[in-house]
Amino acid sequence: QIPALESALRSRGLPVEVVGLGGLIDTPEVRDVVSTLRVLADPTEGAALLRLLTGPRWRIGPRDLVALYRRARSLASDRRFVDEPLLADRLDEAVLVEALDDLGPPSGYSELGFARFVALRDELRGLRRRLDQPLPDLIADIERVSGLDVEVAVRPGDAGLARGHLDAFSNIAARFATESDGPTLGAFLAFLAAAENE
Repeated sequence: QIPALESALRSRGLPVEVVGLGGLIDTPEVRDVVSTLRVLADPTEGAALLRLLTGPRWRIGPRDLVALYRRARSLASDRRFVDEPLLADRLDEAVLVEALDDLGPPSGYSELGFARFVALRDELRGLRRRLDQPLPDLIADIERVSGLDVEVAVRPGDAGLARGHLDAFSNIAARFATESDGPTLGAFLAFLAAAENE
């Protein structure tokens, strides 16, 4: 019930903070960072990529999403070992991130959609080259490269609260990096998934 309550309060212009890691992850600004981390760490994270594509920054429309999905299906059909329909569906989702990396001909997309796909693809490639740095630094890079830090600063109404959410998330990542035996990105994402479930 918490997301519904939060949404209703925000729609009335009230600043809202949901306490706890699960609530923090559900805030839009932190969810964008987590989605980016998931896409960087795992090419099967089609749902996280879709969140980024349809979000306020990239605003990819249905026509271009369908074109990207067709590209993903085309790449998946190139894999000869796919015989079972269920496995094929799972591969389609897995290949969605790969389709962004290999868009195919620009004529398959709208001009603006293709430009946005290319910009996101290049952004993700740049961030993947920095995956070996400590988690707090990677999160700061995601905020900076995606422009999330600027977007949060100019957001009307709850800019301070949104910045506080990002700072709290960075602090959690820093604490995880110092207190965990294996502070890898995969381990951190598993920690976040467990926090959401619990």
